Amino acid sequence: IGALALAGLPPTDGCASKDLILERVWSSPLGGGWLWVAGLLGVFLTGLYTFRMVFLTFFGPEKQAPELKSSGRMNLPLIVLATLCILAAGINLPAALGGKSWLTNYLHQALPAMPGHGENSVPALALEGASVFASLLGVLVAWIVTRGAPELVRNLWQRSPVPQLHR
Repeated sequence: IGALALAGLPPTDGCASKDLILERVWSSPLGGGWLWVAGLLGVFLTGLYTFRMVFLTFFGPEKQAPELKSSGRMNLPLIVLATLCILAAGINLPAALGGKSWLTNYLHQALPAMPGHGENSVPALALEGASVFASLLGVLVAWIVTRGAPELVRNLWQRSPVPQLHR
């Protein structure tokens, strides 16, 4: 659940917060398309490195056997955080579906309006879809690199100009 939230994938609140940031970047007069594309690249890279870690840690070759099982002192905070991550996404669900949640309404009343923020020509659903797609693409590349075809990636890496640049 933590990896899903970090990569900004549903059903976690990481998805809602990432989408809100990217939507604000797109529609702000201080943001725009190029900054949004840079944010989307960040979303792709976050999905890539997060799930590369997950695939190597939980599905990769065992290098050392675990010494201890986790205790309640470790499990309880993880369970609380995972539960809150999912519940927070559920609270914000109406906003994700085009409406407004009570939390979104409260924040819009409590915080000042963003200058220049208003209706834009690109629907919010298209912006959200692009960011989820970028994150899923990062997960797919992480799987290919670690589990799917690591030999192919290694061969491509050796034939590319990267080793010469590294030297």
